Amino acid sequence: MYSLGTDSLSVAQRLRNQAIVEIKANEASLGVNPDGVRLRSLVSKIKREYSKLNTNEEYLAFDSYYDAESEANNGDKILASAILLATDDSRTEALGLSEEYTLQEVGTLYLAGLPSDVGSTTISSTKRALRYFKDNLKGRDTSINSINRPAVLKFIEFLEQELGRKSINSLLSCLTQVWRYALDREYVTAESPFIGHRLNIARVKPNSKKPFSVAQWAVLLPELNGNANTYGKKWFTAIGLLTGMRINELAGLYKDDVQQDSDGRYFFEVHEEGRRLKNESAVRIVPIHNSILNAVLKLKSESSNEFLFQEVATSPSNRSGSMARWFTVNKKKYVSEDKSISFHSLRVMLATAFENAQIEEGIASTILGHKKHTMTYGLYSKGVRLELLTKALDKAVNELQGYTAYFPEESGS
Repeated sequence: MYSLGTDSLSVAQRLRNQAIVEIKANEASLGVNPDGVRLRSLVSKIKREYSKLNTNEEYLAFDSYYDAESEANNGDKILASAILLATDDSRTEALGLSEEYTLQEVGTLYLAGLPSDVGSTTISSTKRALRYFKDNLKGRDTSINSINRPAVLKFIEFLEQELGRKSINSLLSCLTQVWRYALDREYVTAESPFIGHRLNIARVKPNSKKPFSVAQWAVLLPELNGNANTYGKKWFTAIGLLTGMRINELAGLYKDDVQQDSDGRYFFEVHEEGRRLKNESAVRIVPIHNSILNAVLKLKSESSNEFLFQEVATSPSNRSGSMARWFTVNKKKYVSEDKSISFHSLRVMLATAFENAQIEEGIASTILGHKKHTMTYGLYSKGVRLELLTKALDKAVNELQGYTAYFPEESGS
């Protein structure tokens, strides 16, 4: 509780409404940047008290009460920083702390202040953009004023590892709206660094990925197997090749997604619950080939959490996290820095194997989670039987024997 400092009812109401907005904003951002919220609150309070000082006696009493050095020695770094910031107009940072808002904090405030009629797509896309930016910084938040165009270019390069131009532009647009929110409130003074980027035409698109050659694979797989510090990493790439899953789909598999039908056939059930999928066609069943089955069952039985790969990240928009970085680092080190050769190349390799095995395109699309463009299959069909999917995958795997020969030797049992 605090006094509004006025006897006027109308002024009191206006000040009360402003206070409510401020309190709600603090509550929204508290979970994201609690130190920043406390620091700004203390700076504001100390500045008000400091501005009211007139006599030497009052200044001496103030300095005695607000002693930054003593507070720092007592372990309250935030209060010590607040004292220094409140009493020195030239300071923008003290003891490594700043009053500046972080990107995640501003994003939280922006989302909390959206009108109730704003669509769920806008909200989910903004949350996704904020998560991607944090993932780009390896899980760290950052001051919004520290984000400049070079930082955004690095962010774009990070996104290009997984997303196409349309998706990247959408995320940049969401972050521009967050920036405008900050600009309107003078948390920042510069124009958004997220606007005006022309994505290079030569940059790799998802559909321009190239397959690994057998020679490249013969180098990469033994290195991955030898460098893997977990059983999940040892089999991650092999399972990726024989399922054709996108890296985030694969990393996001739950133990319960491993299913068995009444005829004893095993399959993965890829569903929307607890994950983010690229499109509606990504909801599907994917047969588990016998050459990876023992490994899958071992992963399921030994995982210490709900996920098939227990080491995956917790963010629904980026489960692959460290797994993707681990694969990419080894690929660059032992094979090539060519961005057109990546984990997504495994989908290209399986799709090519389906075609060479003369598998009907609709069946291959079902396994890979591609959209069917015909009305009969795309709109009305309720799906292909697991039996047909399994037979198709068996034929495709026969086309990949030059690659499966380098799978880990242990059976997984």
